[in-house]
Formats: sequence, structure tokens, C-alpha cells
Amino acid sequence: MSQLPFKTWEYEEQTKAKHEAFNDYIDKWIKIVGAYNKLNYIDGFGGIGAYKDRDGKIYYGSPVLVAKTIQSVTSKLQRAIKILIIDKNENNIENIKKIFEYEQINIEPIFINSDFDRTINHILDNIQSIAPTFIFIDPFGFKIKMSTIERIMQIEKSEVFLNFMFTRINQFLSDKKKENTFDDLFGNYDWKKCKDLKGEEREKGLIECYRNQLKKFSKYVYYFKLEFPSKRKTYYYLFHLTNHYLGCAIMKSSFAKFHYGRVEYRGMRDNQLGLFESKDVRINELMDYLKNKYRGYQKSFQQIIEEQIDETEYLESHFRDAIKKMENNNLSVSRIPPKTKTGRARTGIQNQDVIIFK
Repeated sequence: MSQLPFKTWEYEEQTKAKHEAFNDYIDKWIKIVGAYNKLNYIDGFGGIGAYKDRDGKIYYGSPVLVAKTIQSVTSKLQRAIKILIIDKNENNIENIKKIFEYEQINIEPIFINSDFDRTINHILDNIQSIAPTFIFIDPFGFKIKMSTIERIMQIEKSEVFLNFMFTRINQFLSDKKKENTFDDLFGNYDWKKCKDLKGEEREKGLIECYRNQLKKFSKYVYYFKLEFPSKRKTYYYLFHLTNHYLGCAIMKSSFAKFHYGRVEYRGMRDNQLGLFESKDVRINELMDYLKNKYRGYQKSFQQIIEEQIDETEYLESHFRDAIKKMENNNLSVSRIPPKTKTGRARTGIQNQDVIIFK
């Protein structure tokens, strides 16, 4: 086998889990949002662009995955999709360029050898009208400013997928030299309340503190937990920000697709379901939740999804299955319209259907 013209990093299992969900989702995002809009994709921390697993198989990082997806769908969409790849390390950018040449990718990104925060804010300061933009923020550390993410989410139809590096954050939480960095990261001082907490209590406190701040400017915020491959300990979280319920629903489905229906990566335990993790158990749990949450209410199916998709671990498909199973027992469904185009009575659940809870 001839030597590759580019460098690679070791491909860890949690990185693979991240890339699988990301790649599955970005394909759908491009096709759905790009059907009516020009698009931008920004990779805030491009990295080296390629990985090699223990067997020597090559895998590509987010800049290359997106470019390959765009190359495959551009001719169908007939819309411009711009890629901007940012990295402070010039060697990383040069390596990605070599990968593009090696893979004969005809997409020409804009490469910027600079700091992510400075670059993004410069763009936002100087461009008034920006097309829908998906930004992947995947740094090694945690010098990400909440104020910058808020500015990004002001772009119409924008979305952010970011790595909240919990392990490093937890490690330096009591370091007084990092206080200003944490103030910028969380966008407030509430994180300091977690300094005296321990274990799971501290982890939960930090995650909820961060999410609560993101929810102030992003309608839907869901986070995905990823453990270390070889031990039951959290490595980092992936946060997805979107202002449309469908984006949140699809991202959760993209993640669950590779993890036995779960919306988290469990390392060595990821390839096996626990006793209480079967789909039937999940549906029964959700039925109980819906009965308690909506007793006596009438809601359209879409309203239920909009209210619950980033507040619970359940997928949109779980809600459909639970409601169908509860029909004629705990609830009734007013289908709109009641019949199909062929005149048959409808049995499925659609967004506009009204769910009437007893």
C-alpha cells in the first residue's frame, strides 16, 4: 500500500460516534434547508481532516465529510453552498488541502488560518445578510464565548453543533486563572455554584447551567453525552442548537440511528441494550409521561413535539408510537383530514392531528 500524501490522527471510537451522527444529519440539513436557500457551512476548528483506526482504515473529519456530501447533492439542488474552514494551525489547513486533492473533491472551500472567535465576529461585523449557516464548533479546549454563539444564532435558519469538553472543564473548574475563560464560556457567573459540587451532581449542574444560557437565544437545545470508549465516565457533550423543532428531532434520530435508539454514546457498552432499554419499555414509559403531562388537554401532534422534543430523551417516532398505542384508551385522535385521498379512513398520526387526552 502506497504511503498517503497527508497525515492522520488516531481514530477513537467516540470521534467515530460524533462523525456518524454529524454526517447523517448534515446530509439531511443540506437537502431540506438547501431546497429553498443558499447555504453556508463553517468548520470552526478544521483539525487535521483525516484519521486512521487500528486496522489502518482511513476515515475523514467533518470538513471532508461535508464537502463530499455537498459534491453529491449540489447538482440536484442547483444552489450555492459555501464552505469555510478555520484553523489556527497552518499545518492542519495544508493537510486538509492535500486530502481534497487526493480525494479529487471539486468543492473549493475558503480556508482561514486564524482564531475561530475573531474570524466569526469579523464576519458578523462586516456582512449584513448571511444565508442559513451551519457551524460546527469542535475545539480541543473550551475557549468558546457564549456571546459569539448568541450572535451566530441570530442568523436566520442558523444551527450550531458544538463540543462541550466536559472533562477539561471539570478539571480546571477551580483554577482561578481560568475564571475569565469560564465567564465567557457560560455567559454568566452561575457556573461558580458548581465548584463545590462533586461527581454526578457537579456534572449535571454544569450541563444544565450551560444549556439554560443557550436556551435564552436558541429555541431548541439538546445535548448528547459521550463516554470514554473504555470506561464508564463522561468524555464530553455535543450540544445542538436550532430554532426549528424538526432540526432537533432529526438530529436526535441521526444520533440514535447508530446507538440502538439511544441518544448517547456509552463506550464499551454501546453495542448492547440494557434490560430496560427495549423500544417497548421506552414506549410504555412515554405513555405514562404523556398521561401525566397532558391529562385533560387537547394538543396537535406538532405542538406536543415542539414542547417535548428537546425536553425528553424520546424520539419523534416514539411519540407517534405511544399516541397510537394510547388511542381509544387514554386519548382520542381527531385526524385532519380524516380520510386519505383515496377515501380511506386515516390511521397514522400527522402533525396537524389533534390529540385529545382524557
